[in-house]
Amino acid sequence: MMHSPIHFFCFALDITADALFKERMFRLGDCQVNVLVPRQLFNTSTAHGMLSAHRKCLKEIDEFEWRHAVITAEHDIPLHSTKFLSRRSRRLRDMVEINGVHFKEETLLSADPNDTSSQLYQVSRNWIQHLCSVATISHSQHKVLYDYLMKTPDFDLPNDSHRETSVVEKNCDTKVYDVDGSCLYAMEDFPAIRNTTRLFIRADPHYDFGFVQCVHEVVFERTFFDPISNKNANNYLYGSHKNLIDDYRN
Repeated sequence: MMHSPIHFFCFALDITADALFKERMFRLGDCQVNVLVPRQLFNTSTAHGMLSAHRKCLKEIDEFEWRHAVITAEHDIPLHSTKFLSRRSRRLRDMVEINGVHFKEETLLSADPNDTSSQLYQVSRNWIQHLCSVATISHSQHKVLYDYLMKTPDFDLPNDSHRETSVVEKNCDTKVYDVDGSCLYAMEDFPAIRNTTRLFIRADPHYDFGFVQCVHEVVFERTFFDPISNKNANNYLYGSHKNLIDDYRN
């Protein structure tokens, strides 16, 4: 859904992944120049294991002189074009954004991993534990950020056998949540999500494949055909964060 020939994509695989899935992912990485799939496998059942997977991918794309990386989780689907996400990332310059909170260089440099009361610790732990939002990492700050995160206390992440009991979005129309407490969106949410200012939402094709197909169509039109949605995106970038139109296809 997000593929673009001028951007790079990296997928780190878990050690428990199905053999056929791993084979197909490795083959994808071999076939596509801008799709990177590290051969190293990771134990993503822990926070540090997940962070190690992130760092491996960031290292893999280092040779391509990247400036910003957008970190997403499984079943995150975009609501905007890759071009829009790229333009938005550039506006952060050297800042890091986690769960919508911006952190400047001086905050990262002075961060104490033993201070569990700091905003950086609270925001980053919530992000890792729930994987419910996007982190945008600048190249200039990624090393100091991950050095800090790897020094914070490790903890187990939710999985199929141990679901997160607290939910991220209480106003979830489907009342269906994934293992980390994130709302799974479905077709009943489609009219509303087309104009939200959110960058990604959580959806599972095994739960509602038709919804995922419809969102794909929205992103495709926003990418290639729809100047109105670009105007709406510009307003989000530079303006009041309010939608200019009720339905971008009207």
